[in-house]
Amino acid sequence: KLGNQVLGVGSHFTMQNIINNSLTYTNTNAAAPYDYFTFSVNDGEGGYTGTPRFNLKMDPNANIILDASYLDENSEVFLYPNPATEQLNVVLGNSIGKAIGATLSDVQGRLVPTAVEGLGGSNLKLSVGNVLPGLYFLEVKTAKGSVTKKVVIE
Repeated sequence: KLGNQVLGVGSHFTMQNIINNSLTYTNTNAAAPYDYFTFSVNDGEGGYTGTPRFNLKMDPNANIILDASYLDENSEVFLYPNPATEQLNVVLGNSIGKAIGATLSDVQGRLVPTAVEGLGGSNLKLSVGNVLPGLYFLEVKTAKGSVTKKVVIE
């Protein structure tokens, strides 16, 4: 869905829709172990990339964002700059405590190796200079739970 609009063949969405958390996916077949969608990337100037296939694996044991072990998505976790090119700074507000872990994942859920400085504190620095451009998810863990934020690497 894009907002309340169900997307289908020929529908369009933008990178900004993804960044704004306007694009959602709902699994409508609980028995299916996999799903997928294909898409074309258009640069707005006549160039495009074919139809990559984005595979989704349904995992009944995956953490659910509404689980009580997760902090609210509006928790005091501030990222800058976002988009990032060389370094991503993460600042945790006093209400959620100090970071005990931080992981960066791509949109397919694969962990992306990054050096993290500042664990045990409320200011983290992630080296992202060697990370390919794209959309990623940063999960920050504290003693009170964890929160996941979208990160764009340019």
